[in-house]
Amino acid sequence: MKSLLEKEKTLSGEIIIIDLTILFYLFRTSIPFFKYPFLLLYIGLIIYTCVKHHNGIIFNFKEYLKNFLLIILLLGILILSFLLSNKLFLTIFKDILNAIVLLSFFYILSFYIIVKKNLNLFISTLFIQIVFFALLISFNEIFDVFNILQGFDNFNLFTSDANFTIDYNFAILPVFLGMLVLFFFLLYTKSLFNIIIYNVILIVYSFSIFLSGSRRGFFLLLVIIGFITLTQLLQFFRRAGKLKQIASKSIFFLIFLTFLIVTSCCAMFFTSYSFKNGILKMMGSKNILDTKEALTTIMFRYTTIFNKSVSYTTLYKNIWTPVFNPNDPESSWGTRIHKNIYPLTGKHVAIVPEGANGYLMDSTCNPSLESTYCDSYSLIAELDVKKGDRYKASVFCFVSDNFDGDSVMLAVPFVCINNNIVYGITRNYYDINKKNIWKKLEIDFTCNTGKVPIYISFLKKGVTDFRKLEGYVIFAYPSYERIKNADSILSGSFNASDILIRTTEYYHCKNKSRLMRDSITGDNTSFYSYSQDDIVLLEKKLTTLNMFNIADYISNSLPLISFLKTSYQDPIRSWASKVISEDTTYYPYKSNIVLDTISNSFIGDRVSRWQFAFEIFSKEYNWKQKIFGGGFNFLNWYGSYFFNNKTKSDWPHNPFLSILLYSGIIGLVLYLILMYKVFYYYIKYFNEYKILFIFFIITFFFSFFSAGSPFDPPIMGFFVILPFFIHSVHEREKELQKSKPLEGKKKEWWRNGGME
Repeated sequence: MKSLLEKEKTLSGEIIIIDLTILFYLFRTSIPFFKYPFLLLYIGLIIYTCVKHHNGIIFNFKEYLKNFLLIILLLGILILSFLLSNKLFLTIFKDILNAIVLLSFFYILSFYIIVKKNLNLFISTLFIQIVFFALLISFNEIFDVFNILQGFDNFNLFTSDANFTIDYNFAILPVFLGMLVLFFFLLYTKSLFNIIIYNVILIVYSFSIFLSGSRRGFFLLLVIIGFITLTQLLQFFRRAGKLKQIASKSIFFLIFLTFLIVTSCCAMFFTSYSFKNGILKMMGSKNILDTKEALTTIMFRYTTIFNKSVSYTTLYKNIWTPVFNPNDPESSWGTRIHKNIYPLTGKHVAIVPEGANGYLMDSTCNPSLESTYCDSYSLIAELDVKKGDRYKASVFCFVSDNFDGDSVMLAVPFVCINNNIVYGITRNYYDINKKNIWKKLEIDFTCNTGKVPIYISFLKKGVTDFRKLEGYVIFAYPSYERIKNADSILSGSFNASDILIRTTEYYHCKNKSRLMRDSITGDNTSFYSYSQDDIVLLEKKLTTLNMFNIADYISNSLPLISFLKTSYQDPIRSWASKVISEDTTYYPYKSNIVLDTISNSFIGDRVSRWQFAFEIFSKEYNWKQKIFGGGFNFLNWYGSYFFNNKTKSDWPHNPFLSILLYSGIIGLVLYLILMYKVFYYYIKYFNEYKILFIFFIITFFFSFFSAGSPFDPPIMGFFVILPFFIHSVHEREKELQKSKPLEGKKKEWWRNGGME
């Protein structure tokens, strides 16, 4: 008995490690850093399994091939289509690797999970770990949106890397799984403490789902909330049952959620600008401006579902109600981490209007990191101007004697929305050689019709943050006024000396929207190094980039705003890109494909891609390709058509259509058979594993609008393969219970649940 208990304890530890390895792998779509512990556990697990179960490798492999033959066949078709395409695509190579890893998981599991007792242990352990993973992912999402951990960007789980992008829809899937597990736990707990804790965690999950910006996630969250609300009503008509238990134990969730929604709406729409700033500071936001942009973009994304006429600018102003007060940085223009200084002191402080508070920025200030410098800008105003309008703007500035930054300035971009060109004195620099004195910076400019932002800014070159910045800068009493109308000189020749020296695009893209704006840097003489051709190219680049209106521009230019999350520079991906190096060769399609314009921005993007797939299949493919598939050449066709980039890859964003294009009718039929068997097995074992079936339905819902293969994304591939494994375990259990069971050591091995 003691020996058996020790073996069961060992098996429990092994299953915990297997579950951890699987979840690190599946949930790396939410936190890319998870790939590193996954690799360590995965390699260790393979070595451990090979050493411990070396005697059963051949026997298990034969059983494995029989149980997963259909899935292996679909993987073979995927590999064949990959190899027979005109060129090798890195994205498909990664799909193949993902499928191989997923199948290897279940082969490893076949050594440890022999009977239902082991299977139940595996699933229960998986549920518990999902709750903790989902909570970690939720906090990471919340911290990311509110910039709470911005100071740790060098080791943030969501740091920037252009080589790897995350689909925010799939990134939020683990949180939904954790939410379902907690509802399942609520049914079977009687502890009031546990009930309250579970409800609080459900609130955290809901908040992070909302902040993800996923419309699919938002829709599904509304469905869940609607269901819980419905159970509250139904409990009055039913005396007992699980619905009543859910209703009674989730009432705290609804109360907390209602309170959170009401207080958030009141804080957003019925409080002052300074109060909102104070709330964000109290929450620990390290970058209030970025946080406001992120929250507004999330609201903009959801609002446009119901009201497509709303603009980002209007929504931003309605939420944050900025009221300009030159005496108070907290009113609307002091958006960086700063110190509010009053009274002001220093040489020539008498030139500053009485009662003005200082906006002090030092090494604690949060920067906008560009490629070669750190810039800390603050928006003073965004002017709606008409052709010929002339404006003056000014700000008082003090730079400490030990300040080692490179420039401090008041400035306005030359070119803003709708090709508006600003001319005149458009920037004024503090003389760094004469510090420790109050000075007044002034600009005087004329412009055409459009929107003109005015910024105050300081920057330091060659750094990634301000932590080593010496000294400080104080801005005080910014002001602006329209002087008079003047005839525009823009109809004449363009003055090269008024070209903005250099522009960088600032991306608010930590996990949400990509907002771009013009950033000003350089010195007063560097423009002379530009040739006339350089100036022409620069003029073309400096168009329609405005901090408040760029979301409108993006939403009008693209069917859906692309919200991307990014991760570390990934050595694994770098290695893969060297193994499969995609060239820039483009193999065009010959048919004339023109799609109908889809006006519905909510689903229009997907419908257009689905239409394009049908057009390729019906017009471009010959009969041989329709039956056996045309490989993955269509990836560049999608990139060329939808992104005007012949080297970019895109796909139909639907697994059925993708499979039809790369493997033809034969591949689609096999995939339909696979999906039939998946549903059949889940329904067959529904009473025992109903929550797994719900996991699959939710994952399938998300994948239906995005996936490109039977194993894309890996979390979908996992829940597609899982019912086959469940079925194999149940079949083993039946075989063990037959009248003529296996003899000898194999019989004892099975009876002990695979414990030798």
